[in-house]
Amino acid sequence: ASHRLVDRVVALSAVDSANFATIYSSSRPGGIQPFVVREYVNGVTLLAILGHLKQVGSPFSVAAAASVADGLHAIHAAGCVPGTLKLTNVFVQQAGGIQLVDPAVTPVIADNKILQAPEIDLDAEATVPSDIYALGMLLKVLAAADDADPLGQLIAECTHRDPGARPKSAEA
Repeated sequence: ASHRLVDRVVALSAVDSANFATIYSSSRPGGIQPFVVREYVNGVTLLAILGHLKQVGSPFSVAAAASVADGLHAIHAAGCVPGTLKLTNVFVQQAGGIQLVDPAVTPVIADNKILQAPEIDLDAEATVPSDIYALGMLLKVLAAADDADPLGQLIAECTHRDPGARPKSAEA
């Protein structure tokens, strides 16, 4: 398991995207204590601000969704499929941007079950379509939080129960 994590961290360290917190260093297999050194993100998690989205409205939700999609696309292009997108690893920077933080290194816990693809519940390996599903569920959460639904068709496509019917890429 530690070799798989190291492989994922190595793949993520190659990601070059404004929407992904850069990974600078990490532990090696067999090390005493696993660690990852990444770029500091000055901001708060999306989960922390969900209740305030009605105040900023749909333009923020659409921009946030596009930023997350761009970050996921860059991660996929680096050969990594996180399968763990959740509200606590999407950060809203104090300067206004959006960054994904450690989506492939963070374990699956309760806060991302609402975004998780149904096939992951069946112990299937994460795939690009399962990440697309999580992106669609994130869009659904954003649309519900700001009482607007400019993303309805995209949400329906991303959250299709059949992984083969989802968009093939997170490219925005």
